[in-house]
Amino acid sequence: MLLRDLTLKTLKILERGELASRQVLEAVEAKKEVLIKSAESHEKRRRTASLLSVMPPRYMLNCKPEEIQAHINLHEMLAGNRFVWQVSPGDISDSRTVTVCAEDAPGLFSKMAGAFTLSGFDILAVQAFTWRNNVALDIFEVKVPTDFDREEQRWQKAHSILTAALAGEIDLHSEIFKRMAVYRPKKVQPKTRPHRVSIDNNWSDFLTVLDVYTYDFPGLLFLITDALYRCRIDVWVAKIATKADQVVDVFYIRDVDGQKIDSPAQEARISEAILDVLKKATGE
Repeated sequence: MLLRDLTLKTLKILERGELASRQVLEAVEAKKEVLIKSAESHEKRRRTASLLSVMPPRYMLNCKPEEIQAHINLHEMLAGNRFVWQVSPGDISDSRTVTVCAEDAPGLFSKMAGAFTLSGFDILAVQAFTWRNNVALDIFEVKVPTDFDREEQRWQKAHSILTAALAGEIDLHSEIFKRMAVYRPKKVQPKTRPHRVSIDNNWSDFLTVLDVYTYDFPGLLFLITDALYRCRIDVWVAKIATKADQVVDVFYIRDVDGQKIDSPAQEARISEAILDVLKKATGE
């Protein structure tokens, strides 16, 4: 809770305080200058400057220049494709960082989560950004299964599933529930604490904070984000944390028009949609 408070208070300063008018702009412009100057040719500098102009300030502040350059390179590979991704070693030996660059579309986030789940990857954390040219840049931290010799096959499977999902050729919701049925214990163990959804509009002027308290199982992130998609909600950032026998998923969200979730009716609809799918998934 202390870390969350610090994070959200810092975010509020960046959004509303003096940093938003001068220091932040200077930091963003300094990064842009470094990236433009590092381009190899006049044409490359022109393309880089054009792309930097559509990147939101929060993205520019969150990413280092070398990371932004890698994302620019990934974006250049997107031409003619619905999505491209880059897989690199994560912070620990059995984790990977998956940077996905894609044409933004309704349900994109949940479909990516579903593709990783069906391919056997556990999702540890996610950052999601949308550039103003309608391109989504999502960074997933995933845990790799113990059979490292089959890892490449799993990435190929995830790529195929996501391709099919974006083309409307696979029902991820149905496939996830089939997978869950295989791994769900025949006897449901009683839970000491019920599922809980909390919605907070006080911490940020631009985003709503959604906390989901539940229990870990395959497909959890997909089911939550799919429920949000069905409620016409966009996910900006997702953070996943496990505490003993309970999982706490924190989402920074807004509606498809870019507004906070500040209607009681809208809050109730979101909470009900998430709780319904969690109860169905856990057999309660």
